[in-house]
Amino acid sequence: MRFRRTATGLALAGAGVLIGRALAPPLHQRMLAGCERMFERMPDDFPPKRMMRGIDEIRATTTRTLEVLQERETVSHVA
Repeated sequence: MRFRRTATGLALAGAGVLIGRALAPPLHQRMLAGCERMFERMPDDFPPKRMMRGIDEIRATTTRTLEVLQERETVSHVA
């Protein structure tokens, strides 16, 4: 009797893990979409939104800087 309860419990736990793994990615995507919608509704001067905008600006500047450096490097190798 005790073995049957243990086996049933383990089977239910295993099924729960499998169900959780199957449902986790769609739930994660749904939660991220909800956060993005909430973030977009925030005012433009909301500090986290300003911080993210600053990070995007830094990335753009870094990309432009790397492109300029690569152009200079190719020009110096050609000459």
